[in-house]
Amino acid sequence: MDYYGYSYDEGFEAGRRQAKVDRAMAKAAGEMGNATGSVFGLLLIVLYYLTVCSGSLILSFYLVNEYNLADGHSFNYRALMVVGMAFGLNSILFLIKGILVSLRARRNMLWMVFWCLLFFVICVIPVVTIQRLIAHWFDSANMKTLAWLPAIFAGFMIYSKYRLTDDYAPRFMKWIYSIGKAIV
Repeated sequence: MDYYGYSYDEGFEAGRRQAKVDRAMAKAAGEMGNATGSVFGLLLIVLYYLTVCSGSLILSFYLVNEYNLADGHSFNYRALMVVGMAFGLNSILFLIKGILVSLRARRNMLWMVFWCLLFFVICVIPVVTIQRLIAHWFDSANMKTLAWLPAIFAGFMIYSKYRLTDDYAPRFMKWIYSIGKAIV
């Protein structure tokens, strides 16, 4: 049959040509911007993971400053305290996620309460913070409303990384996630 205006042979040959072009483009791009691309790529990866972990980072920064946990100490100590507390908060979040997934698999409606708690910490806090940050950068009435677009995009990106209702955890959080699943 003749689907999409191609016979089998024409489609097969077009696919082979496209694969050859894709390989050539990838090779050329790799040769052109190897060093620049590596630095830019590393910067994007760091920015991505900071955005994904921003809920726990923001909350731990607030807790360290609110309760004066690092008063009189250097910047390095404060930064270490924030990162350590963010790891602890992420551990708690993945423990709760393990409980959530286990409750959802058993069809217990209590999983929705845990989902709301996780969604607030993981998505809502970063979205509001990103929106306020962008609105503060561009101090105009139009940008205050337009600042919600990148903030909501970041929220979708964060939610898709955490996959709250899926039976998934990153490798460095598998240990606490499996404990949470075993609790229920």
